[in-house]
Amino acid sequence: MWIFSLISTTLFICTLVVEGQVEGDLRLAGRSNPKEGRLEIYHNTTWGTICDDGFGSPDANVACRQLGYRTSTSTSYTAAGGSDPIWLDSMGCDGSESRIDLCNHRGWKTHNCGHGEDVGVRCTGEYTLNGNWGTWSSWTTCSASCDSGFKTRNRLCNNPVRFSSISYCHGKSFEVLKCSTARCRVDGNWGTWSIWSVCNATCGGGVKIRTRNCNNPYPSAGGYTCSGMTEETLICAESNCPVNGGWSEWNGWSFCSTLCGTGNRTRTRLCDNPSPSYGGRICNGTSSDLDSWNTHECPVDGYWSGWSSWNICSATCDSGIQDRTRKCDAPQPINGGLYCNGTKIESRPCNNINCKIDGNWGTWSIWSACNATCGGGLKKRTRKCNNPYPSAGGYTCSGMAEETLLCAESNCPVNGGWSEWNGWSLCSSLCGSGNRTRTRLCDNPPQSDGGSFCNGNSSDLDICNTHECPVDGSWSGWSSWNTCSATCNGGIQDRTRKCDAPQPINGGLYCNGTMIESRPCNNNNCKVDGNWSTWSIWSVCNATCGGGVQIRTRNCNNPYPYNGGSTCSGMAEETLLCAESNCPVDGNWSGWSSWNICSATCDGGIQDRTRKCDSPNQSNGGLYCNGTMIESRSCNNINCEIDGQWGTWQEWEACNTTCGNGFKQRIRKCDSPAPYFGGSECIGLDFDTKTCYQDTCPVDGNWGGWSSWNICSATCNGGIQDRTRKCDAPQPINGGLYCNGTMIESRPFDGQWGTWQEWDACNTTCGNGTQQRIRKCDSPSPYFNGSECMGIDFDNKTCYQDICPDAQLQANEDTPNFISPVILGSVAVVFIVITAAITCISFFVFRRFRPGKVETRNINGRNTESLAELRVTTQENDYDCVRRVSRVQSNVYDTFNNESNVYVNTQITAATIETGAHVNIPCNAVNIDTSAIANILCNADNAATGAHANIPCTADNIETGAHANIPCNADNIATGAHANIPCTGDHVDEVYENLEMF
Repeated sequence: MWIFSLISTTLFICTLVVEGQVEGDLRLAGRSNPKEGRLEIYHNTTWGTICDDGFGSPDANVACRQLGYRTSTSTSYTAAGGSDPIWLDSMGCDGSESRIDLCNHRGWKTHNCGHGEDVGVRCTGEYTLNGNWGTWSSWTTCSASCDSGFKTRNRLCNNPVRFSSISYCHGKSFEVLKCSTARCRVDGNWGTWSIWSVCNATCGGGVKIRTRNCNNPYPSAGGYTCSGMTEETLICAESNCPVNGGWSEWNGWSFCSTLCGTGNRTRTRLCDNPSPSYGGRICNGTSSDLDSWNTHECPVDGYWSGWSSWNICSATCDSGIQDRTRKCDAPQPINGGLYCNGTKIESRPCNNINCKIDGNWGTWSIWSACNATCGGGLKKRTRKCNNPYPSAGGYTCSGMAEETLLCAESNCPVNGGWSEWNGWSLCSSLCGSGNRTRTRLCDNPPQSDGGSFCNGNSSDLDICNTHECPVDGSWSGWSSWNTCSATCNGGIQDRTRKCDAPQPINGGLYCNGTMIESRPCNNNNCKVDGNWSTWSIWSVCNATCGGGVQIRTRNCNNPYPYNGGSTCSGMAEETLLCAESNCPVDGNWSGWSSWNICSATCDGGIQDRTRKCDSPNQSNGGLYCNGTMIESRSCNNINCEIDGQWGTWQEWEACNTTCGNGFKQRIRKCDSPAPYFGGSECIGLDFDTKTCYQDTCPVDGNWGGWSSWNICSATCNGGIQDRTRKCDAPQPINGGLYCNGTMIESRPFDGQWGTWQEWDACNTTCGNGTQQRIRKCDSPSPYFNGSECMGIDFDNKTCYQDICPDAQLQANEDTPNFISPVILGSVAVVFIVITAAITCISFFVFRRFRPGKVETRNINGRNTESLAELRVTTQENDYDCVRRVSRVQSNVYDTFNNESNVYVNTQITAATIETGAHVNIPCNAVNIDTSAIANILCNADNAATGAHANIPCTADNIETGAHANIPCNADNIATGAHANIPCTGDHVDEVYENLEMF
């Protein structure tokens, strides 16, 4: 039985490979392309699938990065075809995770999908080793010129490239930066016309209306509003309707049948509002009306008496005045009769020769107010050469007419002023309306000398990023009220608001309510200028002698001045002299008249009042009244309202686009003059637009899709496989930029393990044996310089059978002849060992040169040497987690120390082993020095052997050159065996697959 155990152990050691899976590992299945396939994850010792629900580009990038690909442009697709279990669903990676199982998900085996939704990924980029980040790429061009775009940059884990299971570079490979956050200027465009409204009449001609809105799109961010009409009308129901007659308004009353006393007056109306037509009824009622009019006593208008003689001239030189008078007493006006028309005093210049007068200064005026309150100002006082004025060749005054004096010399307080706003902060949300802020400082200038701090806020809040989220529209604030449609007697003014705070986007509801609001305005009555009535008849003369006056008057009542309208221009009264026979009477002033109407309604005018030298009038040599008959004062010193008037149009601005069709604009200002003191703004728009035409716009190129991968550049020893794309979706035209990026992409093809096969039967029917199972690196096989599968391709475990019946029998048998069994046993061992060696070699050759293994051999690293190269003892294999035993000198290949992977039947306790054996030599010796070609079993303390057959030994010293199996327990064995020596002593060397065959 030990022979069968030996054969089993030999086969086991010939195929031993380290293998293991880690929780959360990924693999791609179902495709021959190593970068593409159904995504499967290892969990709870079982491979399972992931659903494609919510699986996007960030999830695909994380998965491909975990698989070892340097990528930021991986994609996902529905691969389907997997088998239970379905481990994950609804993945939520943000792209920064290092493993897919660290992303958000619904939980292991929690899903609502079937295998028809199994997700697959297409990885891009290179497979990496000992990854370290390369430099960042330049930022890409912003994805939008306005309305908040983004720009990106990336870096590759290629400095150096990562390979196999060494950890991926730590950190993000892809960064996004917001840019162009300013709102895009959008010109308004008309939406479609509404359907026609119902006609507003059934006959006689009605109107139906249709409307359209400037909402396709709305103008925003300073864009032009739509030009044209928002409403169209269409005449309808044009057949005539029956019209019943209706009374017009009463005409005005006729003149009274008498001017005074009691009389009658009449008024009429017509049945023409409307006239009856098309069978309509005539008006009901009378067409005339009579009214008794109780008038007042008849008025008697005044009439002038004759002029008096001219009185004495008021000056002997420099032009005096002499007057004459008349009275309104021929007859005097009574019962409201009109006063005489004309003036009761008539003046004329006299003594027009000039008097010579030297000028003399008048008194100084008081000091004026200081023209500043701080920082140094001036005040002044003046005097005039008017006490008296120089005239008729008189000398003018000598000296200064004006003096100045410094004042307010203390420093002025400086009020703080705001600096310009800083730039806007990043928006608090990528969509759905976030906030951004900006700040400013009160340092332009800073507050000083007791000045006030800046008025207003130092920070500003703005709404931003309202795009890409379903947002219901909301009204912005109302605009200012527009200009009233009338300046008086009631008009209408409108204000508008826009559904843009925010606009409805992505299916959001339009704002509820109206976008136009109206209100009445300028309800004040219009100004009405006064106009004169007809003159009254002359009044009775007011005197019987000495010159009387007759008067006639007219009233400013045809119509009256109303609501600030100007009064009538001219005299309201005319006088005529009468009773001109002289009476010696001294003149005396009557009382002052009321102040007359101001000469201006604003900006300062003059109003006068008068008195007359008629209480009594001077007559027949009597003295004229002493003093002036006219007194003046300033009035209406308020500023006049100035309505704004448009200035001339400015030049047209440049076209708003450098290519294609655009618009250009010109503006005008309400400054010729600007409105002041409550005057109205200019009526009409302050801008004008027209279409402009430019050259054809440049079109930047964009990549088309990748072609299929082409044929590998080599059939073995590593090649490159490429695919290409063209800059034709679209091609750059009219000076547009060529596509950014490369047009050629290359890739390798790594191997992935298939599933484990079933366990083989136990290699013995009794006693302790082993079972084995294998798997193949064919899902897919490695191609194009891709890596071999990581781990070993077989697995062993111990199997326990019943105790063998030979063991007990052999123990009880006597051996009559010692030499014969030994010889026979040795021969048997030789044949068995030869058989085992041939089997091992065949098995090895099959594994070494099976399809997919001929071209490339890479068990757990990057060894791709041929068999000839494997015989070079100085060739160093590149394994993961490998270190060589420090005291091994050997022609054995691919040995390494893995303290976690010691298997059954490899127990050796030797501290130092020097060997060149070709086959397995299990030993317990402390020092073995052997040249045996086969296994040597020994128990001697010191065995030097070159035996060719199986020689079990118990002697203290054995010299042999046997080629057979030699298990040994000796302390010191010198051997030249060419086989592998597994050990479990101080240093454990596990033998893998590279053997020099003989």
